[in-house]
Amino acid sequence: KGHYQFNLQNIIRTDFVITENSTIDWFGAPENATVNINAAYMLNNVSLSDLTQDPNEVRRTNVQCVINITGKLLNPKFKLNIILPENLNEYSSKLNNLAENELNQQFLSLLLIGVFQPLPGIKQENIAGNQVTGEILSKQLNALLKTIKYVDLNFDYKSGNANISNEYKLG
Repeated sequence: KGHYQFNLQNIIRTDFVITENSTIDWFGAPENATVNINAAYMLNNVSLSDLTQDPNEVRRTNVQCVINITGKLLNPKFKLNIILPENLNEYSSKLNNLAENELNQQFLSLLLIGVFQPLPGIKQENIAGNQVTGEILSKQLNALLKTIKYVDLNFDYKSGNANISNEYKLG
């Protein structure tokens, strides 16, 4: 039992719960330990319409973000995964068919702003009302994201109004 703090350049800091059957095995020196750890974070009430951009999709669901950490303790490998409830197999299969980079983008979007990004090939609706505040926020966040090694992300935020919802895009 325990917690794993996911910390991405102090932009995203989230406590994950280490799941049962996670192990750290020592064979001799501590630096030779091998790890097999799964840590999960649950998001509640996530809209599925953000994933498909289908305005008729009104369902919301719990989404589990899982980090699998394997390999040597001092040089682990990380794999990110998104798990949906069993009754949403059509969405699970779409997520499972994503390239690793696309799945990682979905994972980070869920942690950063709590929403899915549209699946590749799905055109996101253009939302009017782009305000200066949103542009400034986007530019500052993009500057921070560029400082992260091995991650190529871009964040776009457009503020909505009473008739138009906020637009978030992570890619």
